[in-house]
Amino acid sequence: MPIKQLLGLKFMIGSVLILSTACTAVPEVDTPSPVPTIWSLTPYATTTPTITKQVSNTLVSAQATVPPLPTATPILYEIQKDDTLSVIAYRHNITLDDILAINPGIDPNFLTIGTTIFIPTGEGDFAIDPSATPFPVQVEQPNCYPTSDGGLWCLALIENQHKQAIENVSVSITLLSADGSLLAQQIGLPPINVVNAESTMPVTVFFSAPPSNYASSHIQLLTALPIYDTTRYLETNIIIEETIITARSATSRGTVEISQGEILAQNLIVAVIAFDEYGNPIGIRKWVAPIEEPQVQFPFEIQVFSLGPPILGVEIISEARP
Repeated sequence: MPIKQLLGLKFMIGSVLILSTACTAVPEVDTPSPVPTIWSLTPYATTTPTITKQVSNTLVSAQATVPPLPTATPILYEIQKDDTLSVIAYRHNITLDDILAINPGIDPNFLTIGTTIFIPTGEGDFAIDPSATPFPVQVEQPNCYPTSDGGLWCLALIENQHKQAIENVSVSITLLSADGSLLAQQIGLPPINVVNAESTMPVTVFFSAPPSNYASSHIQLLTALPIYDTTRYLETNIIIEETIITARSATSRGTVEISQGEILAQNLIVAVIAFDEYGNPIGIRKWVAPIEEPQVQFPFEIQVFSLGPPILGVEIISEARP
């Protein structure tokens, strides 16, 4: 997404875009108590990683040709309060290993309310049926960044060009050899569940041990559903008190207000997305508000790190549910 498109984005409830500028003074404000982040990309290392950029700003359709996936079709499940993977597995008459196999990278000891995971159905290898047709949105080819511990983060943008919001977005990102053979595959999800109308959203995957002979990456849209029942989400208003942007990190603090009358939030997610000068996502930090009881205001302080290029601007997004 070119930076001129970032500049042209409309500020929507639940989304704020901030660009770095050398001539904008930062107002002095009282510092709210920092809130610990509980999910993040690996912070930028002290040595600059080599950027593996496969395709820049190239849109591909959901029907792009990729190596075939297994045919057993999973369903999407949203983590609820007091859920454990063992309980979820018992409810769906599957094993814990089945859930772990289709949700690589998930931590069984740390589940976040509101997170969407895949529940396998049937027998054998589990993956999204490629013959299923998701709601048509566009996806950009991923940019991948190695980490100091030998892993690989791949980030891509999806673009919802419709005048209707969508949810339950998932993608498959694969690593391919020079001859096009599939070497590794992961399922990627956005930091929040909703993609607003006429907006973009990053998706991410992490390969803890990427094959050394991988030559390129590819993305395929797996699921995307239009939102018909808007009562499942609450409107939010992000008030930014301060954002400090450097080349390698950005820190934003402020307050998210729930503007839904007397309906109070039981779940809130805030995420900060860092972009480079070309509008590519280069870092994401996500925070889930610890809600002891329903409330309408949530102070936050979130720091995001670049996985490679300098940070030009950040977008702050939020999602709340009753």
